[in-house]
Amino acid sequence: MSISGKKRGVAWEPSNSSSRVSLEGTTVSAQAERDLLVGILETLSQSRQMNEYLERLIEQVRNYLGCRCVGIRLLDDDGNIPYASYTGFSQEFYESESPLSIKSDKCMCINVIRQNTDPTLPFYTKGGSFLSSSTTKLLASVSEETKGQTRNVCNEHGYESVALVPMRHKDKILGLIHLADKGENKIPLERVQFLERVGTYIGEVLHTFMAEEELKRSRDYLKKLTDSMGDAVFSVKMPKRVIEWANDSIKLTGYKPEECIGKTTKLFYPDEREFLTFGDKLKSAIAEGKDVLHTEQLLKRKNGEVFPSEITATFFKEKGKVVRVTSIVRDVTERKRAEEKIQSLAKFPSENPNPVLRIAKDGTVLYANKASLPLLDVWRCQVGQLLPDYWRKLILDALGSRSSKNAEVECGDCTLSLTFAPVVDAEYVNLYGLDITEHKKLDQLKDEFISFVSHELRSPLTVITGAVNTVMTEGERLSPEETRQLLKDASLEADLLSHLLSNLVELSRAQADRLFLHAEVIRVRKVVQGTIEEVKRQSSARQFIVDVPRKLPPVHADELRLERILYNLIENAVKYSPEGGEIRVSVKPEGEHLVFGVSDQGIGISLSDQAKLFGPFQRIEESRLDDAGGLGLGLLVCRRLVEAHGGRIWVESEPGKGSTFFFTLPLSRS
Repeated sequence: MSISGKKRGVAWEPSNSSSRVSLEGTTVSAQAERDLLVGILETLSQSRQMNEYLERLIEQVRNYLGCRCVGIRLLDDDGNIPYASYTGFSQEFYESESPLSIKSDKCMCINVIRQNTDPTLPFYTKGGSFLSSSTTKLLASVSEETKGQTRNVCNEHGYESVALVPMRHKDKILGLIHLADKGENKIPLERVQFLERVGTYIGEVLHTFMAEEELKRSRDYLKKLTDSMGDAVFSVKMPKRVIEWANDSIKLTGYKPEECIGKTTKLFYPDEREFLTFGDKLKSAIAEGKDVLHTEQLLKRKNGEVFPSEITATFFKEKGKVVRVTSIVRDVTERKRAEEKIQSLAKFPSENPNPVLRIAKDGTVLYANKASLPLLDVWRCQVGQLLPDYWRKLILDALGSRSSKNAEVECGDCTLSLTFAPVVDAEYVNLYGLDITEHKKLDQLKDEFISFVSHELRSPLTVITGAVNTVMTEGERLSPEETRQLLKDASLEADLLSHLLSNLVELSRAQADRLFLHAEVIRVRKVVQGTIEEVKRQSSARQFIVDVPRKLPPVHADELRLERILYNLIENAVKYSPEGGEIRVSVKPEGEHLVFGVSDQGIGISLSDQAKLFGPFQRIEESRLDDAGGLGLGLLVCRRLVEAHGGRIWVESEPGKGSTFFFTLPLSRS
C-alpha cells in the first residue's frame, strides 16, 4: 500500500528542538513522541485492512503510554460507538460498554464524541478529551448530576486512570481512543495532549480507510450481482467501444474477464462487417434518443465458433452524450436450433397439422395438404391455380438464389411463418407453414419484459454508478457526511438490485424445472427476524411487529427460499402501507402445517384484483403509497417457492381494511 502521512493529506512534524519539550508546565519525551509517530506511519504503510491497522495502532498507543488497557471506538452510521479493536479490557467490561449509542445514553464517552466538553471542569482537557487520574476520587468530588453522566462503569470494574481521546476528521469526531488502568495517575496529561494531536492525524487516516472500504464493498457487491447472472455483462467506453469491465459469465464467449479488458468489442465479432453492423445499430438507437437497444447479432467465441445472440445494450449519458454502454449478451444457439427443427416439416405432408405445399416455378400450386386450405383461401386460389404476384416473386427469388426465403402471413386469427425451400433441379419449391401466433405473442411479451426490466435495472445502476463515480472523482471535495451518504445510497440501490435479480433467477429456475430445494430443519423465528431487519434498512418509517412463538414444531425448508418468500411479502406490505403504519408478521402451527402471515394497514385489495395477484407483472398501482419500482414478479415467485415446498399461498383482504398474505409449510414428520 505504501501510504505516507503526506499522501493522506496530513502534515505532522514532531518536535525536534530538544530531547524534551514543555507542554503547559509539564515535560514529555520527544523521542517517545517520535517513536509513536514513526510507528503509526509504518503501520499505515504495512496495513491493507482497517482491522489490521487498528490492532497495530492500539498496541503502539499502549506501549507509548504504558497503561494496561487501550481500545478504539468508532462512530457508525446508526449512531453507536462500539469497540472496533481493544486490548487489556475484561470481557465483562467490554460487553457492558461496547453497545453505547449516542442516541440514548449519557456518559463521558457521549460528551466527548459530541464535543460537549467544558475545559473549566477538572476532568476535561482543552483539546476536548476526558481525563481522570482517579475515578474514585472524581466520583466523590462531583455532584450527583455529573456523577450520573459517568455511568460509573470504569470505576465499577476497578479502572482508576481513564482517558477518552477524540479522533477527528475536520470538524467531525470519528471515534475515541479509550485508555484505562487500575492504578492511579497512570495517564499523564501531556501524553493525552500529544494523543489529541495524533488523534487528528489518525482521524484523517480512518476517514480514508472508511471511504475506501465502503467503496470496495459497493464494487464487490455489484460484481457479485453481475457474476450471478447467466448472461455475459460487460461495459464499454464510447465511442471506441473499449471494454472497461466484464463479469465472469463473459466465459460464454470463451474469454476470461481479464482477457477482454482494454480491448475493443471487435474481439467478439466474426468479421468486420458484423462489428460495423452493430455499430450502426448503436448509432441509430442513440440518434433516435433511445436509452436501450435490443437486437440479435452473430458473435464469435475465442475458438472461432460463430453463435447467435440476443443483446440488450443500455446507454449511459453525461451532458447529453453517450459515454458508456453496458451490454447484456445471451447465447440463443439452442433456441435457434429448436426453431429450425420445428420448421423441418418435409415428412408426411398429408398428416402434418401445418400447411405444406409444392409450387411450380411459374407459381402454380401443384400440391396442398388439408392444413393448407385456409391459406389458399387467403390467397384466393386452389391446387392447379397461380399464386398472387408477390408470392410468385418469392418463389423465383428462392430458386434464383438457391436459398430458402421466409415470409409471414395473417391467416384468420393466426399468424403463419412460411418457408420457401427451393428444389433447384426440379424447378419447384416446397412451402412449409408454421403457426407462430403464440410465438409472436411471446415475442411481444418478451420485448415488453426486457423493456420493463431494462428500466428497473437502469434506475438503481444509475444511482450506484453516479455515487461511486462522484466519490472517486470528487472525494477530496466532499465532506465525510456527503461521502457516507453517497456510498449508503449506492449500497441500498445495490440491495434493491440484488433482490430484483434474485426474483428473476428464481422464476427462471421454476420455469425451466430446475428449482431444487435444500431442505433442512430451520429456526423459523431467526429467519423471520433476520428478514425484517433486512427490509428495515430500506424502510425504517414502518412499525414491525413479530408474533412468533419461541417454541415451534420442527419444519424442514430451504432457509434461503423461505427468506425470499418473506422478503417479497414484507416488502409488498411496506409498499402498500402508509408511513408509520404497522406491519405484522405471524407464525402459528395448524394441523400438519405452519401458517405464516404478513399483514399491512394499506387500503386493501378488491376481489377482482385478488384473482390476478399471483400472475406475472401484476401490480396494484392505485394502492401503492410510495414510488418504489418493481417488476410485479414478487408474488409469482412466492407462489412458485411455496408450492415447491408442498404448501399453498393466498390473500385475505377487504378494501379499506388492509391485507394479509398467508402461506403454509408442511411440518417435519418424525
